[in-house]
Amino acid sequence: WPKILASEDREEALNALDKEIHSLIHTFDVLEPILEGDPDYEEAQQLACSGRYIIARRRDGKLKARAVKQGFKEDLIAADGPDFNYYANVAKMDTVRATYFRRRRGNRKTVIRDAKCAYLQSHKYPKDHPKKYACFKHPQTSQWTYFRQKGPMYGENSAAVYWEETIAPWIIEQGFERGCNDQCIFYNAEHDLVVLLYVDDILMDGEQEDIDWFDYKLVNRFDCKDREDLTVDNPVDYIGLEMSMDVTYIYLAMEEYTIKMLHIMDMADCRPASTPIDKPIENNTPLPKHLRRQFMTGVGMSGWLVNTIRFDCAFTQSRISQHLANPTQGAFDALKHLMKYYKSTYNLCLRQPLHAEVSVRHLITGIAESEHHFWRFFSDTDFASNAEPQNKRRSQNCFVAVCDEAPIKWYSKVSSVAFAHPAIGEAHAEMSSAASEVYGASNACCDAMQLSYIVDELRLPFPMPFTLEIDNAAALAFAKHTAFKSKLKHIDCRQEWVKTLRDHNICKPVHVPTDLNLADLGTKINPKPIFERLRDRVMHRLPLP
Repeated sequence: WPKILASEDREEALNALDKEIHSLIHTFDVLEPILEGDPDYEEAQQLACSGRYIIARRRDGKLKARAVKQGFKEDLIAADGPDFNYYANVAKMDTVRATYFRRRRGNRKTVIRDAKCAYLQSHKYPKDHPKKYACFKHPQTSQWTYFRQKGPMYGENSAAVYWEETIAPWIIEQGFERGCNDQCIFYNAEHDLVVLLYVDDILMDGEQEDIDWFDYKLVNRFDCKDREDLTVDNPVDYIGLEMSMDVTYIYLAMEEYTIKMLHIMDMADCRPASTPIDKPIENNTPLPKHLRRQFMTGVGMSGWLVNTIRFDCAFTQSRISQHLANPTQGAFDALKHLMKYYKSTYNLCLRQPLHAEVSVRHLITGIAESEHHFWRFFSDTDFASNAEPQNKRRSQNCFVAVCDEAPIKWYSKVSSVAFAHPAIGEAHAEMSSAASEVYGASNACCDAMQLSYIVDELRLPFPMPFTLEIDNAAALAFAKHTAFKSKLKHIDCRQEWVKTLRDHNICKPVHVPTDLNLADLGTKINPKPIFERLRDRVMHRLPLP
């Protein structure tokens, strides 16, 4: 504020502040000023939770002021009661991809609509709610103003819950059924319309007239920003995801975010790398303190990329993230190498065909199309190859589910549990690659089932039983009850993770050659030719505009 008040933008900033204060008091009726002489004035001085007026420039270049309560200072029990549940749902990333990359989308539309100042549009506090006060210091006059708080506001711990409890019941009232496995899925059977909720970012997926029907109701109930329709000429942004399309494909990219990350990491002009990781992390020298914040920032930003579209970097992200508790110079060097790879692949994206019967030649491994139902599920485990001390010889598991050309769900992680016998009582490194593969495949089976629940709530087809493709012959034999005298005889077959894999009504394990197993991308440091061949089956360069 001091800097902007001393600049030529002073008047614009003060006007933005006046507009925000007026909005809180009059437009949304969230705050009520308490002046000296008011019966609650002294109590407000004692109990008010402080806040700050934030000023920032929006994407359109205009200044925006926002009053943000410092909720971390608030006594939560006194403010919301002892049993208040602060958890608020947001749409899972698997859900977003499954919705967006539905098979043979055809003429279905994707539309984004954001609710303005969503938290301020929430239901007001009930009459029996404990009194709440807030206070703000004016950046120009330095005078403190005290307010009686009628409803939730930004910065408040309970605000997201109140907003969800406002908009979700309203959507249900419009004839939508709410998901149980992802409570941010709303489906209207009459209109075959899907609505996803990510706080104030609302995604609508359906035919044009059905979207128009719901959108009309939405803007008549809530104050919303301008509608964004995804078209060939108009890409849209949903929670930072860059959605675009042409006459053949629909795309999901993170180009702008990747470039921003490289600038923040001071690596915008670095030399590119062709793979995300090229060697083990061996230098265990503690990372100097002045570099730790940069390391944490880079790992965090890369983690968001992996969570959204960058399946190709999931393995590297997992390896580096294991060093977060005790950062080393080797881990920092590996992160810088990963940034070099992002530099060379900033425009990689996921895509899905729009209309035609999809060709899956790049994914075919000899399984009939009718069997995999245009869904493919791959699992792989690399047995104890990571010798880094913090890894404790745990195996790396990878799972990826692909619908037509687009990966929908994936992970690459070290095995967290591997019980050969219940009496062991803790996770341990497995004794054979086959045992590790069985555990990884059973994990994949559980995750595929969880995905099936979400896909079902989206009213999309999902194969059952589904085919899980693994490349370990011993693990496949175990899954088919033909490995009783192998190295796997030490496993207690009564354990739930084993029984899950062996439930043939849910999962049908089949063998896939190692060089065709897409999950191999997430379990080891692959040479460039193998890495690129696997990656290019599901990731593509974003077309030039």
